[in-house]
Amino acid sequence: ASIDAESAVDAGEMELRAAEMKEIRSTVLPAAVSMLHDVLDKTASWMEQMVHDIVDQFGGNAAKDILVSLFHTFDETYRSSASQAPMMEVVTTSQAAPAYWYKKAVALSSIVANDS
Repeated sequence: ASIDAESAVDAGEMELRAAEMKEIRSTVLPAAVSMLHDVLDKTASWMEQMVHDIVDQFGGNAAKDILVSLFHTFDETYRSSASQAPMMEVVTTSQAAPAYWYKKAVALSSIVANDS
């Protein structure tokens, strides 16, 4: 009889836990994902504005050199002198690149859309 009572309590606790997890998934998780998407998107916009400001301020090759140098400093991968990644790769994959942050926001949206 004691085992049956424990099983009933365990089953009740499991149902309560399942209900709590469902509530979290339906309320807290969407809010957290929305906030993360907002941060990623705003970071991308800020980084894009920085790129435009550098181009406006320095123009041409000087701006290109500054941006490539900046993008290299953000990532360990590109810091070593042995790493001579193509400029296009650096410009799109560096954490200083707006495209990096836009890709993160799109990837998050894609995961959420696929999960729905």
